Amino acid sequence: METTAKRVQQPSPVPSAAAAAHAPVQQTLERYSRRHRRDASPVSAEVMAAEQAAREQRERKANPYQLDWQSQGTMLYLQSRAGAPVPLVNGDRVAAFDMDGTLIRTRSGRKFPTGRTDWLWLLPCIPDRLRKLHADGWKLVIFTNQNGISTGNQPVADIKGKILDIIKDVGVPMSAFVASADDLYRKPAVNMWSFMTAQHNGGIPVNKDMSVYVGDAAGRPAAWDGDDKTKKDFSASDRKFAHNCGISFYTPEEYFLHEKPAKFS
Repeated sequence: METTAKRVQQPSPVPSAAAAAHAPVQQTLERYSRRHRRDASPVSAEVMAAEQAAREQRERKANPYQLDWQSQGTMLYLQSRAGAPVPLVNGDRVAAFDMDGTLIRTRSGRKFPTGRTDWLWLLPCIPDRLRKLHADGWKLVIFTNQNGISTGNQPVADIKGKILDIIKDVGVPMSAFVASADDLYRKPAVNMWSFMTAQHNGGIPVNKDMSVYVGDAAGRPAAWDGDDKTKKDFSASDRKFAHNCGISFYTPEEYFLHEKPAKFS
């Protein structure tokens, strides 16, 4: 005789505590998604144009000279955009500067900057002096070693942004060249200078007898200024850079404050 097995109804699984807690959140997300799809409407051309205009206005405020960063190997440099209202200056007289310890110092007082905004002018007179040089027709250039980019200690965006902030604060266009690694572009090698004179001076020959480079890595000994607390310069790479380029060299104190040259080795 055939018998029929009686099916036993299995109890419904009890949801875990995590699943139970997640359910309301998931339901809320699903309701939001349905409402978003229902309420979404195309953005008008006028709104998109207004948003684009606002973005461009913010960009012009942050980068008034419309300078863009370019690269040549590991070297970074600034270039004017086509049609920039105030393009970078080309000329036979070049006033070139190191950045850290020459034009600026850290706001925090630390040896190395903590970020893009961690800077102050080394001397209060520097911005006015740069403006005067520009008004007199000098080509203003920053040449700076920033090996921290390649080692990961300094974000490249911080360095790029800081230089644009410096230029904006001065209020005149300045060229800038950054050696981002310990290689052929790093001072005291002349490759940044050679690249600038050959390709970023509008074909105008540089008058080396009239051009200058200002830097704080000058090979000065400890207490060179008569203050026992003053440390010796970390190197003489800026002085050597100027020598290798064939142009006159000054420390920041000599150039901006007209102090007498200090001893060096």
